Order: sequence, then C-alpha cells, then structure tokens
Amino acid sequence: MRMARSAPRNTAARCAAALLAACLLAACAGSPAGSNGGSTKRRGPSPAHRLFGRPRVPPRLVIVPGGATGGGPVIFIGGTGGGGSRPKITVPPIPPADSSLTIPMPLEAYQAISTQQQEALADASALLIQRCMAARGFEDTSSANQPFSSVVTLEQVETAGAGLTSTTQARTFGFVHPKNTGPKPSGPQIIGIVSAAGFGQSLKAGRAYAEALFGFGPGTGTGPGGHLGCMQQASKEVYGPIIGEPVPDPVPQIAEQAVGFTQSDPLIRAVDRAWSRCMARHFYHYSTPQQVESRHWRTPPNKAEITTAVADVTCKTQTDLLNTWLAVEAAYQQALIGRNLATLSRLQANFAPMLRRANAALASPAPPA
Repeated sequence: MRMARSAPRNTAARCAAALLAACLLAACAGSPAGSNGGSTKRRGPSPAHRLFGRPRVPPRLVIVPGGATGGGPVIFIGGTGGGGSRPKITVPPIPPADSSLTIPMPLEAYQAISTQQQEALADASALLIQRCMAARGFEDTSSANQPFSSVVTLEQVETAGAGLTSTTQARTFGFVHPKNTGPKPSGPQIIGIVSAAGFGQSLKAGRAYAEALFGFGPGTGTGPGGHLGCMQQASKEVYGPIIGEPVPDPVPQIAEQAVGFTQSDPLIRAVDRAWSRCMARHFYHYSTPQQVESRHWRTPPNKAEITTAVADVTCKTQTDLLNTWLAVEAAYQQALIGRNLATLSRLQANFAPMLRRANAALASPAPPA
C-alpha cells in the first residue's frame, strides 16, 4: 500500500481545523469574515469509484443551465430551506463593466467552510478505505471524493443567470458550451453508492477487489463472508448510522432562492429591456438574454450564431448586465442569510460529531480483515 506515513496525521489536522471552523462559524451572528469566499482547486474524483462514503440520497436537486463559465448544466444537491416572500434589499452602487472591482457574494464564505469540512471527512474516509483494503490484501490509492457542493459550483450558479459574457467564447463557440468545461456527470448510480462506470472500472482490478471495496460483486448481494465492503465500513466509522447525505447543505438552495428573486427583480428587468433595445440596434429582436441563448442553435456554430453571440456580449457589456446581476443577487443572498441564519449555524455545528468520529477512527488501530 503506497501511502505516506504522514497522511493520517495530516488528515487528522484537517479534521481538527475544520472542527474549529465549524465551532467558530456556529457561534457567529452574521456572515463570516471575508465574505467574498474564494475558490480552491480540488483534485478530481477517482477513476475507480467516484463516490466514497455512504449512499447518497439527495434531499433536493437544483439544476441551473450553464453559466458564464461555459460549463454544462450545474447540478446542486441542497438541503432543506423554504420559499418565502421576496425580501427587501438595498443594492449598493454597481461598478461599471470595465471596473476592476469585484462584487463579494455573501454565501460563498458559508460554502467555503462547509466544503472544507466535507473535504476533511472525505479524506478521512478515503484513508480508512485504503487501510481496510490493505488489511484485505489489496492496494487502493484512490483519491477522496469531491464534496457534495463547493464554492466552484456555487460560483457557476451565481453567474448562470447572466449567461454568456465572454467575447472570446462568443467569437469561438457562439452559444455552444466548450468541451471539457463544467462538472462531469457521474452516470447512473448503483444503490446510491457508486456510479455504474466506477463499478465497472473497479471490476478491471478483479472481482475480489470489487467485492472487498463495495461489499458486493456482479450477481451477488454481499462480499465474502457477508462482510461490509471497505467503502461501507469507512462510511460507518466516519458518518455513523445515518443514511443519505449526513448534513444536507442549505447553501445551494438559498443560492437558488437568490437567483429566482434576482431574475424577477425590477432592476434586472430594466437592464433586460435596455439589453433588448441594444440588440434591436444590431437588428436582433429578443426580449431577454435567456431567450436568445435558449434558441436551438446549430452545432457547430455558424456565422449567424457567432455574430449574434458577439452582439449579445457587446450589449451585456454596454448595459453592465453582469455586474448588475451580481450586485442584486448579492443583496438577496445577504437578506436570505439573515432569514436562514439559524439553519446555517446548525449546519456547521452538525459537522462536529462526524469530524471527531473521523479523528478517532484514524487514531485507532486498523480493524482485522
């Protein structure tokens, strides 16, 4: 088993850091410091098994069309949260389109803390899987799974409503999303634990390997001797007996609410009308950017699509559509944070028992095979 000696110690340190962050945020009465969040690169999922840990039963699925990043549809797994009336907001001065100023998005700080904790738990689970597989005579060096939700996916949802905003992309791809961008689908799930593609990949290492990892193989219900697979065993040690997503993250659903309020906000509708007038001057007649982007364009893009896409981005720049969208959305996020502060605080506190359990599991001797 190729595993650095310091790996359990480093992961335990990450768990402890995430636990401290959870306790600090749970005690807060408002948005965390540095509310502009910030994204961090995260290694990709294992080719052998994309999902580590427990079977995942998403409480709510939110799908938003691809945004300004050019990726495919963004899928969010969100927790409980509710609708409600439109909150009152105050929109600060909106920077012009050519400004270097950034617009902080309040939810990103909460998502960053949640993602950090999810990653610590996933790393602990991955190390426990490696240790379990080594005890059963197999080497497993797969990386930890990606978190349920992250700042990167949140950013995609936040900018999706503005649509295409890159002139370079418009001139190259038109309204078509470039390949190799955005989240990759994991395919159909087998009993909610692993994707069909991941299960097939594991079978390449042998049936015994797959049964040791998952607890079942092709045409079987359980692994050898009825033992739990290493994946289920690690999940039990880290997450306990909970079935489904251990701590549903409310941030994606709050973000969805903010997007909905933003899209129908009077200020955004006014900008849409200005954008429409600008497009008319280019001899294109559309009411909203969503209308032009949802048209069934040909693939690959032809000259007509390219020129339309360039006009779209040009008019968005002239009307400052992106910054207006983000400023209004940030105001709704802040208002919804106040409305959901108790839920957000409970989320962070609920991670603490799992992080302590992960620390204990890593510190204990490896169980017999």
